[in-house]
Amino acid sequence: MSHSKGSLFYFILFYFVSFSDLTFFIVDFVNEDTELLKDAIESHGGLVVCSSFKGIADYAVVPLSGAELSQTATEIVTHLWIVSIVCILS
Repeated sequence: MSHSKGSLFYFILFYFVSFSDLTFFIVDFVNEDTELLKDAIESHGGLVVCSSFKGIADYAVVPLSGAELSQTATEIVTHLWIVSIVCILS
């Protein structure tokens, strides 16, 4: 019975949790890591914005060591949060 409940949980996550309609800006990563994060976000429906973005991004993605932000975001997350969500969505 618990297997069924678990399957339902992942079904709900897969269909109702995504990056669709969410904006992200990526801060203080080397170019290669920035591209990997950008690909992961965009392949799951998110939009990565550049430094000239004038609105408030939904998420700022920063390294574990933190970063100074030059833009405003509703939430600040690390790359590990992105990886964990992408694993759930995949």
